[in-house]
Amino acid sequence: MRIFITNFYHIRFFKPNMIPVATTGSWPYWIYQYNNKKKDTYFLDNNNVMIGIKEELFHPDTLDSKFEALEEKCGESKPCPYLDKVPHCQFMDMYYNYLKEQDFNYLLNEFERVAKEVKLINNYEGEPIIVLIVYESNKCKCAERPCIIKWFKDNGYDLIEWSEELFKEERGEIF
Repeated sequence: MRIFITNFYHIRFFKPNMIPVATTGSWPYWIYQYNNKKKDTYFLDNNNVMIGIKEELFHPDTLDSKFEALEEKCGESKPCPYLDKVPHCQFMDMYYNYLKEQDFNYLLNEFERVAKEVKLINNYEGEPIIVLIVYESNKCKCAERPCIIKWFKDNGYDLIEWSEELFKEERGEIF
């Protein structure tokens, strides 16, 4: 099993063995709207990719109260007035410290379990690929993505950005 990270936009290019796992509180409405599905449900999209899985470890309800308690309110104004503090604005420091308290091995075991369940549903072929999904593009230097990448690195795993080009180069074929 391999693990990557990308944003919701790229799911349209996934293959059935690629399992998008949202790190956010919810999936965006437009994915459900496009597929004519009820929000917050699980379903297979036109590419036989399982949609709707999210990992609560990355966004439990208890985090909302911690975010609200911060003096620097993330996302209240655009552009963010705290960009000059990245990667040490209150939000990123709090989120990263939260991740450091989590059990990385538990998360890997959970991904293995999810991969087996998805295989029972869509019968994918090949190695399971977990792709952590965030809202922001990889050009965004703030938000959850850098914190998640750093936490994985702290645990000995280089979390690479998923791209079509990466798979083309790796396999020597068009993916």
